[in-house]
Amino acid sequence: MTRTAVFVAVVLIAQGAASRAQNAPSPPLRFDVVSVKPNKAGACPPCNLGLAPEGVRVNNLPLATILAMSHRLQADQIVDLPSWARTESYDIIGKAPAGVPLTIDNVMAMMRDTLAERFQLKTRLEMRERPVYALVQIKPGTLGPKLAPAKGDCPSLNGPPGRGTPPAPAAPPTPAMLRCGGTTRPGSVSVHGMPLNAFTRLVGPIVGRIVINRTGLEGDWDLDLEFTAEGPNPPGGPPPGAPASAASDLPSVFTAVQEQLGLKLESTRAPVEVVVVERLERPTPD
Repeated sequence: MTRTAVFVAVVLIAQGAASRAQNAPSPPLRFDVVSVKPNKAGACPPCNLGLAPEGVRVNNLPLATILAMSHRLQADQIVDLPSWARTESYDIIGKAPAGVPLTIDNVMAMMRDTLAERFQLKTRLEMRERPVYALVQIKPGTLGPKLAPAKGDCPSLNGPPGRGTPPAPAAPPTPAMLRCGGTTRPGSVSVHGMPLNAFTRLVGPIVGRIVINRTGLEGDWDLDLEFTAEGPNPPGGPPPGAPASAASDLPSVFTAVQEQLGLKLESTRAPVEVVVVERLERPTPD
Protein backbone atom coordinates (compact mmCIF):
# COMPACT_ATOMS: atom_id res chain seq x y z
CA MET A 1 0.00 0.00 0.00
CA THR A 2 1.31 3.45 -0.85
CA ARG A 3 1.72 6.31 1.59
CA THR A 4 -1.07 8.27 -0.11
CA ALA A 5 -3.58 5.44 0.13
CA VAL A 6 -2.75 4.80 3.78
CA PHE A 7 -3.27 8.47 4.63
CA VAL A 8 -6.68 8.57 3.00
CA ALA A 9 -7.83 5.41 4.78
CA VAL A 10 -6.67 6.63 8.18
CA VAL A 11 -7.90 10.21 7.95
CA LEU A 12 -11.40 9.12 6.99
CA ILE A 13 -11.64 7.00 10.12
CA ALA A 14 -9.99 9.19 12.70
CA GLN A 15 -10.51 12.78 11.56
CA GLY A 16 -11.75 14.92 14.44
CA ALA A 17 -10.15 12.96 17.28
CA ALA A 18 -8.86 15.44 19.87
CA SER A 19 -5.74 13.42 20.58
CA ARG A 20 -4.82 13.07 16.91
CA ALA A 21 -1.99 15.61 16.99
CA GLN A 22 -0.33 14.05 20.01
CA ASN A 23 -0.52 10.38 19.05
CA ALA A 24 1.15 8.42 16.29
CA PRO A 25 -1.27 7.25 13.56
CA SER A 26 -2.80 3.84 14.17
CA PRO A 27 -2.00 1.14 11.60
CA PRO A 28 -4.74 0.73 8.99
CA LEU A 29 -7.41 -1.86 9.66
CA ARG A 30 -7.33 -4.73 7.18
CA PHE A 31 -9.05 -8.03 6.55
CA ASP A 32 -7.24 -11.20 7.58
CA VAL A 33 -8.45 -12.89 4.40
CA VAL A 34 -10.10 -11.23 1.39
CA SER A 35 -11.39 -12.51 -1.95
CA VAL A 36 -12.01 -10.25 -4.98
CA LYS A 37 -13.69 -11.62 -8.10
CA PRO A 38 -15.35 -10.01 -11.15
CA ASN A 39 -19.10 -10.66 -11.36
CA LYS A 40 -20.50 -11.28 -14.85
CA ALA A 41 -24.09 -12.01 -13.78
CA GLY A 42 -25.45 -8.73 -15.13
CA ALA A 43 -27.92 -6.30 -13.61
CA CYS A 44 -29.31 -6.41 -10.08
CA PRO A 45 -30.81 -8.12 -8.21
CA PRO A 46 -29.04 -9.59 -6.39
CA CYS A 47 -26.63 -6.79 -5.56
CA ASN A 48 -25.66 -5.61 -2.11
CA LEU A 49 -22.94 -4.78 0.39
CA GLY A 50 -23.61 -6.06 3.87
CA LEU A 51 -22.08 -7.22 7.12
CA ALA A 52 -21.61 -10.96 7.51
CA PRO A 53 -20.76 -12.91 10.68
CA GLU A 54 -17.11 -13.08 9.61
CA GLY A 55 -16.79 -9.59 8.13
CA VAL A 56 -18.33 -8.27 4.92
CA ARG A 57 -19.80 -9.60 1.69
CA VAL A 58 -20.20 -7.59 -1.51
CA ASN A 59 -22.32 -9.14 -4.24
CA ASN A 60 -22.45 -7.86 -7.84
CA LEU A 61 -21.79 -4.16 -7.23
CA PRO A 62 -20.01 -1.79 -9.64
CA LEU A 63 -16.61 -0.78 -8.37
CA ALA A 64 -17.74 2.87 -8.34
CA THR A 65 -20.51 1.97 -5.90
CA ILE A 66 -18.17 -0.03 -3.68
CA LEU A 67 -15.72 2.87 -3.59
CA ALA A 68 -18.44 5.39 -2.67
CA MET A 69 -19.89 3.15 0.04
CA SER A 70 -16.47 2.43 1.52
CA HIS A 71 -15.89 6.18 1.93
CA ARG A 72 -19.44 6.69 3.32
CA LEU A 73 -20.08 9.14 0.48
CA GLN A 74 -22.55 9.41 -2.41
CA ALA A 75 -21.64 8.25 -5.91
CA ASP A 76 -21.32 11.82 -7.26
CA GLN A 77 -18.69 12.54 -4.61
CA ILE A 78 -16.24 10.13 -6.30
CA VAL A 79 -14.67 11.90 -9.30
CA ASP A 80 -12.22 11.13 -12.11
CA LEU A 81 -13.09 7.44 -12.21
CA PRO A 82 -12.24 5.44 -15.35
CA SER A 83 -15.36 4.41 -17.26
CA TRP A 84 -14.86 0.69 -16.59
CA ALA A 85 -15.18 1.30 -12.83
CA ARG A 86 -18.82 2.33 -13.35
CA THR A 87 -19.77 -0.68 -15.46
CA GLU A 88 -17.73 -3.63 -14.13
CA SER A 89 -19.09 -5.34 -11.01
CA TYR A 90 -17.29 -7.34 -8.34
CA ASP A 91 -17.85 -9.81 -5.51
CA ILE A 92 -15.75 -9.23 -2.40
CA ILE A 93 -15.64 -11.37 0.73
CA GLY A 94 -13.56 -10.11 3.64
CA LYS A 95 -12.85 -11.87 6.94
CA ALA A 96 -12.16 -9.46 9.79
CA PRO A 97 -9.35 -10.10 12.30
CA ALA A 98 -10.34 -11.68 15.61
CA GLY A 99 -11.24 -9.11 18.24
CA VAL A 100 -12.07 -6.29 15.81
CA PRO A 101 -15.69 -5.13 16.31
CA LEU A 102 -17.85 -5.52 13.22
CA THR A 103 -18.96 -1.89 13.04
CA ILE A 104 -19.69 -0.11 9.79
CA ASP A 105 -16.71 2.22 10.31
CA ASN A 106 -14.30 -0.66 10.92
CA VAL A 107 -15.55 -2.73 8.00
CA MET A 108 -15.44 0.21 5.59
CA ALA A 109 -11.90 1.04 6.74
CA MET A 110 -10.89 -2.52 5.88
CA MET A 111 -12.68 -2.20 2.55
CA ARG A 112 -10.70 0.96 1.73
CA ASP A 113 -7.49 -0.90 2.55
CA THR A 114 -8.55 -3.69 0.15
CA LEU A 115 -9.27 -1.20 -2.63
CA ALA A 116 -5.87 0.43 -2.16
CA GLU A 117 -4.03 -2.90 -2.21
CA ARG A 118 -5.95 -4.93 -4.78
CA PHE A 119 -7.04 -2.13 -7.15
CA GLN A 120 -3.93 0.07 -6.67
CA LEU A 121 -6.27 2.87 -5.62
CA LYS A 122 -4.74 6.28 -4.92
CA THR A 123 -6.96 9.23 -4.00
CA ARG A 124 -6.96 12.72 -2.57
CA LEU A 125 -9.67 14.75 -0.83
CA GLU A 126 -10.98 18.07 -2.15
CA MET A 127 -13.88 20.43 -1.47
CA ARG A 128 -15.85 21.42 -4.57
CA GLU A 129 -19.01 23.48 -4.98
CA ARG A 130 -21.79 21.44 -6.57
CA PRO A 131 -25.52 21.66 -7.29
CA VAL A 132 -27.15 19.72 -4.46
CA TYR A 133 -30.48 19.07 -2.83
CA ALA A 134 -30.79 20.03 0.82
CA LEU A 135 -33.06 17.73 2.83
CA VAL A 136 -35.01 19.95 5.26
CA GLN A 137 -38.08 19.73 7.49
CA ILE A 138 -41.30 21.18 6.07
CA LYS A 139 -42.59 22.03 9.54
CA PRO A 140 -40.03 21.68 12.35
CA GLY A 141 -41.15 19.12 14.91
CA THR A 142 -43.68 17.44 12.59
CA LEU A 143 -42.78 14.09 11.04
CA GLY A 144 -44.44 12.36 8.11
CA PRO A 145 -46.35 9.08 8.59
CA LYS A 146 -43.48 6.92 7.31
CA LEU A 147 -40.66 8.52 9.33
CA ALA A 148 -40.13 7.61 13.00
CA PRO A 149 -37.30 7.32 15.52
CA ALA A 150 -35.65 3.91 15.24
CA LYS A 151 -37.26 1.16 17.31
CA GLY A 152 -34.20 -1.10 17.23
CA ASP A 153 -30.72 -0.53 18.67
CA CYS A 154 -28.10 -0.31 15.95
CA PRO A 155 -25.48 2.17 17.25
CA SER A 156 -22.69 -0.38 17.53
CA LEU A 157 -23.03 -1.03 13.80
CA ASN A 158 -23.57 2.54 12.65
CA GLY A 159 -20.89 4.66 14.26
CA PRO A 160 -20.41 8.23 13.00
CA PRO A 161 -20.97 8.39 9.22
CA GLY A 162 -17.42 8.08 7.95
CA ARG A 163 -15.79 9.64 11.01
CA GLY A 164 -14.83 8.83 14.59
CA THR A 165 -12.42 6.49 16.31
CA PRO A 166 -13.22 2.77 16.42
CA PRO A 167 -15.32 1.87 19.48
CA ALA A 168 -14.42 -0.56 22.22
CA PRO A 169 -14.71 -4.28 21.42
CA ALA A 170 -18.27 -5.49 21.19
CA ALA A 171 -20.06 -8.80 20.79
CA PRO A 172 -20.65 -10.08 17.23
CA PRO A 173 -23.81 -8.65 15.65
CA THR A 174 -27.01 -10.60 16.18
CA PRO A 175 -29.34 -11.49 13.28
CA ALA A 176 -31.65 -8.66 14.37
CA MET A 177 -28.78 -6.15 14.24
CA LEU A 178 -27.79 -7.34 10.77
CA ARG A 179 -31.19 -6.11 9.51
CA CYS A 180 -30.15 -2.59 10.39
CA GLY A 181 -29.25 -0.59 7.30
CA GLY A 182 -30.68 0.83 4.11
CA THR A 183 -31.93 -0.66 0.85
CA THR A 184 -33.16 0.66 -2.47
CA ARG A 185 -35.40 -1.07 -4.97
CA PRO A 186 -37.25 0.32 -7.99
CA GLY A 187 -39.76 2.71 -6.44
CA SER A 188 -38.70 2.40 -2.82
CA VAL A 189 -36.05 3.38 -0.28
CA SER A 190 -35.97 1.86 3.22
CA VAL A 191 -33.75 2.83 6.14
CA HIS A 192 -33.88 1.11 9.53
CA GLY A 193 -31.87 2.02 12.60
CA MET A 194 -29.66 4.47 10.72
CA PRO A 195 -29.03 8.25 10.72
CA LEU A 196 -30.75 10.29 8.02
CA ASN A 197 -27.35 10.63 6.34
CA ALA A 198 -27.88 7.02 5.26
CA PHE A 199 -31.09 8.06 3.52
CA THR A 200 -29.39 10.97 1.72
CA ARG A 201 -26.76 8.60 0.33
CA LEU A 202 -29.45 6.25 -0.98
CA VAL A 203 -31.77 8.86 -2.47
CA GLY A 204 -29.01 10.91 -4.14
CA PRO A 205 -28.64 8.65 -7.21
CA ILE A 206 -32.44 8.57 -7.60
CA VAL A 207 -32.81 12.37 -7.77
CA GLY A 208 -29.62 12.84 -9.77
CA ARG A 209 -27.73 15.03 -7.29
CA ILE A 210 -25.83 14.89 -4.03
CA VAL A 211 -28.28 15.27 -1.12
CA ILE A 212 -27.13 16.92 2.10
CA ASN A 213 -28.91 16.52 5.42
CA ARG A 214 -30.07 19.85 6.86
CA THR A 215 -33.04 18.52 8.81
CA GLY A 216 -31.42 18.95 12.22
CA LEU A 217 -32.84 15.52 13.14
CA GLU A 218 -30.28 13.62 15.20
CA GLY A 219 -30.12 9.95 16.10
CA ASP A 220 -31.27 6.86 14.21
CA TRP A 221 -34.46 6.57 12.17
CA ASP A 222 -36.81 4.12 10.47
CA LEU A 223 -38.41 5.08 7.17
CA ASP A 224 -40.02 3.45 4.16
CA LEU A 225 -40.43 5.68 1.10
CA GLU A 226 -42.52 4.61 -1.92
CA PHE A 227 -42.66 6.51 -5.20
CA THR A 228 -43.06 6.11 -8.95
CA ALA A 229 -40.22 3.98 -10.31
CA GLU A 230 -39.22 5.81 -13.47
CA GLY A 231 -35.48 5.21 -13.35
CA PRO A 232 -32.92 7.84 -12.38
CA ASN A 233 -34.14 11.38 -12.90
CA PRO A 234 -32.03 13.79 -14.96
CA PRO A 235 -29.81 16.17 -12.97
CA GLY A 236 -32.11 18.46 -11.05
CA GLY A 237 -35.09 16.17 -11.53
CA PRO A 238 -38.65 17.47 -11.54
CA PRO A 239 -39.43 20.31 -9.18
CA PRO A 240 -40.53 19.42 -5.65
CA GLY A 241 -44.27 18.80 -5.60
CA ALA A 242 -44.32 17.42 -9.15
CA PRO A 243 -47.50 15.40 -9.87
CA ALA A 244 -47.58 11.64 -9.90
CA SER A 245 -46.85 9.83 -13.14
CA ALA A 246 -49.90 8.98 -15.21
CA ALA A 247 -48.70 5.36 -15.28
CA SER A 248 -48.73 4.99 -11.49
CA ASP A 249 -50.82 5.89 -8.48
CA LEU A 250 -47.62 6.62 -6.57
CA PRO A 251 -46.17 10.15 -6.46
CA SER A 252 -42.77 11.29 -7.72
CA VAL A 253 -39.89 10.81 -5.32
CA PHE A 254 -39.98 14.55 -4.54
CA THR A 255 -43.66 14.49 -3.59
CA ALA A 256 -43.23 11.22 -1.68
CA VAL A 257 -40.50 12.77 0.49
CA GLN A 258 -42.92 15.55 1.40
CA GLU A 259 -46.06 13.49 1.95
CA GLN A 260 -44.53 10.40 3.57
CA LEU A 261 -41.56 11.80 5.51
CA GLY A 262 -42.62 15.38 6.25
CA LEU A 263 -39.39 16.56 4.62
CA LYS A 264 -38.55 18.24 1.32
CA LEU A 265 -35.68 18.51 -1.13
CA GLU A 266 -34.58 22.09 -1.85
CA SER A 267 -32.35 22.85 -4.81
CA THR A 268 -29.21 24.80 -3.88
CA ARG A 269 -25.43 24.84 -4.25
CA ALA A 270 -22.95 23.91 -1.55
CA PRO A 271 -19.30 22.94 -1.08
CA VAL A 272 -19.07 19.17 -0.73
CA GLU A 273 -16.22 16.81 -0.03
CA VAL A 274 -15.13 14.73 -3.02
CA VAL A 275 -12.66 11.90 -3.39
CA VAL A 276 -10.52 12.46 -6.49
CA VAL A 277 -9.25 9.21 -8.00
CA GLU A 278 -5.62 9.54 -9.09
CA ARG A 279 -4.97 5.88 -9.89
CA LEU A 280 -7.17 2.78 -10.22
CA GLU A 281 -6.41 -0.54 -11.90
CA ARG A 282 -8.30 -3.77 -12.46
CA PRO A 283 -7.30 -6.40 -9.90
CA THR A 284 -5.91 -9.84 -10.59
CA PRO A 285 -8.81 -12.20 -9.66
CA ASP A 286 -8.26 -14.72 -6.85
